[in-house]
Amino acid sequence: MTYCEGDLYSFGRSAYAGGCISTLAWGSGKLQESGVQWKSIVSGALVAGALARGAVIEGYVLEKLTGRPLARARVVLLPLGAGASGRAPVFTSSSGHFSISSLPAGAFVLTAEKRGYATASYGQKRWNGPGTPVVVETGSLFTAELRLSRLGAVSGTVVDENGIGIPAVQVSAYRDGRPLRLAGQTASDDRGVFRVAGLDPGLYRVRTGPKQLEDQTGLLPTYFGDSPGADSSTSVAVRLDDETGGLLIQPAPGKLLRVSGRVNVPGVASVALYADMGRWLATLDATGRFSFGELTPGNVELIAESSSPGHRQVGYANLWLSADQDNIVLDPAPAPAVQFRCEEPGGKAVRTRDISLRLVRISPAEDPRAAQVECGGSAMISVGTWQLSVFTPAKYAVSEVLVRPRPSGANQFPLLPGQTAEIVVTLSTKGAAFKGKLLGPSGLPAVGAMVFLNPVDQGVARLLFGKGIARTDANGEFVFEGLPPGRYKAAGSFDAQTPEEVDWSNSSLMSVELKEGESLTSDVRLPG
Repeated sequence: MTYCEGDLYSFGRSAYAGGCISTLAWGSGKLQESGVQWKSIVSGALVAGALARGAVIEGYVLEKLTGRPLARARVVLLPLGAGASGRAPVFTSSSGHFSISSLPAGAFVLTAEKRGYATASYGQKRWNGPGTPVVVETGSLFTAELRLSRLGAVSGTVVDENGIGIPAVQVSAYRDGRPLRLAGQTASDDRGVFRVAGLDPGLYRVRTGPKQLEDQTGLLPTYFGDSPGADSSTSVAVRLDDETGGLLIQPAPGKLLRVSGRVNVPGVASVALYADMGRWLATLDATGRFSFGELTPGNVELIAESSSPGHRQVGYANLWLSADQDNIVLDPAPAPAVQFRCEEPGGKAVRTRDISLRLVRISPAEDPRAAQVECGGSAMISVGTWQLSVFTPAKYAVSEVLVRPRPSGANQFPLLPGQTAEIVVTLSTKGAAFKGKLLGPSGLPAVGAMVFLNPVDQGVARLLFGKGIARTDANGEFVFEGLPPGRYKAAGSFDAQTPEEVDWSNSSLMSVELKEGESLTSDVRLPG
């Protein structure tokens, strides 16, 4: 039904005073015209009052496959531009409706998310794209519709030699690549049926875990395609709004192994075992003993960490498992530590809370950890291989990173119990800067697009630490500061979110030479 009133309404994607609008209601999973008056959806007086205080962005979040409204979806509005402050997320109503009012004029990125669904950004061209910014003026009303796709799933059955389902077998889905990345796990039910949900689209390898049967027959981990290894297994394609079913896995029989022993580290209640199949925890008994069963041959790591913040200790063992191993003893040793120093080029110490060292443990991959240390500080961390990043204000550029006593040239380093890594970062206040506008094929500013800088020299890439990524503001402008000098390629995109998604071999990409202490201003054009 169509109504004509004198209040402000949203028509298309702009606000206007007066005129007519068709009211909408939900039915059969899609928007339909109805006899519900416009004022039953939102009062014209309330809209006018909200617009008087600023711009309004409102709309609906729908399930893409059915078109039905998604209640309690989380809607996030991120302003573009330096110094802009974000808004607290809002949740959709039972009808899938949301409204964000009292907004200043500017450009915003609008996203919606809900558990079990892929996050959607307004205007995105692909499922994980950055989206198109919403640009509003003072007193305007913008309506948007966001459709969320349900994440993919794989399903199938774990069977024995007679084709009968085996219950309580762990099944894991790994994102295909090197190395494999665990994406989801489940266990087969009483029929041997499994379903791993919440998967991004892409290729996966699906594997069963080890299991000891009632007659003590061991089942070895087996990939879909009846393969003991990932390389010879069959990959599985996963799509949004879809379930890849019918997978049949018959685990291979074999001998499963055991590791047991004692932990002598005070204040430890459990010990962790890491293998290529994942991570397991075992609780210590009253005498400090532990035991792990249903293991397969290969390399395993045992780590027992105390929780005492003042004097952390750790017990550690790295074993090659080819037979049962009992009586393993984990004796205490000091936990690994890092010391972080910041220096000027002449060696003078820099002490400021604005600069921080951030560490992420990348191995064991099944148990990531993180730590942050300020200039001049130190911290006790965990056993493993760590990836470092240095975060600095725009006025600083990183000119050198040393990890002692490790060789230079890498931002990754391993640490064992009792070891200390000294990380020395040399900072320069003469970093390079690059700014300008990103222009589309027609020469108009590209608002809310991503801009990337890719160093030609890998030595420079090691010192960039995320400063080569920017997003254009409401005027299509971008700014890079605190860059290590060197040669770069520049690229803009509405589709890519990371530099790895850009085709840097494209000969049409712009090349720039950034010199120490200088600021270069130049426009960049979107390809095509």
